[in-house]
Amino acid sequence: MLSKLDQKLIQENEELKQKLEQYKSAVNELQLLNEIAIASGYSQNIDQTLNTIVQKILRAVNAEQGSIMLLTENEQDPFRNLFTKRSL
Repeated sequence: MLSKLDQKLIQENEELKQKLEQYKSAVNELQLLNEIAIASGYSQNIDQTLNTIVQKILRAVNAEQGSIMLLTENEQDPFRNLFTKRSL
């Protein structure tokens, strides 16, 4: 039978593991945002920039296809597709 101290240490260890996973996820998200910001800053071609953004996001979320859509004020057709990319 585990002592109260052992049980507390096991519980704290599990909590630390969960926090570590949360921090890893946050770091990965920040790295993705940083990569997108850097890529956007280097390119003066909007198509190349949009391609880079979608490609990095597709890899990050393990998706096969993604789009960037623009919300417009046109009530009949409120979305305009700016860019669509399939993963390689």
